[in-house]
Amino acid sequence: MKLRLALLAVALGALLLIVSCAAKKVDQLDPSQGTQSSLADTAPAAAEDVQVYKQTEAESLPLIRKQQPVYVQGLLQTKLQTKLDKDSVKLLFSLDNLSDRELKLTFGSGMRYDFAVYDSRDEEIYRWSNDKSFTQALIEMKLKPSDSIEFEEEWDWTDNQGDAVPNGIYTLRLSILAAVELPDGQTLDPAQLTAEADLILRR
Repeated sequence: MKLRLALLAVALGALLLIVSCAAKKVDQLDPSQGTQSSLADTAPAAAEDVQVYKQTEAESLPLIRKQQPVYVQGLLQTKLQTKLDKDSVKLLFSLDNLSDRELKLTFGSGMRYDFAVYDSRDEEIYRWSNDKSFTQALIEMKLKPSDSIEFEEEWDWTDNQGDAVPNGIYTLRLSILAAVELPDGQTLDPAQLTAEADLILRR
């Protein structure tokens, strides 16, 4: 009888030891501790974090729109007339002040204008400035209301290689290379500094 009681006591002690070890293992699986806690720290940003970024991006869009230039029209006009003969084309062109105020013009160099000629396929065959050099000094001038600057040039019906062009229809495009001083946020519409004409060569 005493032997049976002793064996029962040993079995109960072993069972208590097993239950105690199992309880410790369960405690180690607590989500607030150990490996699972470190995984939570490295989880992707929550959905509300992404929404905050999108809101910030949207708020910046009005600022971008405010930086867009305001193109001003009706201040200047570039006029172009051409006189053709079989040997050359004479260009008479001007920049006119159409506004009711004095305008300050700035040219980045001695090259105050340029023009190019295009064939029927709209490919450039001649550019006036190709074989020329210009002073690099800034040139400033003031143009009063109703005043104009006049220029005169000539094209001898040759291409950029100096060869005579064949009979056909050509387009001459002219640009005045001036910057106009305007209030902050305003930019001159570049179309006011350009002109073009169609040329027909028949020898």
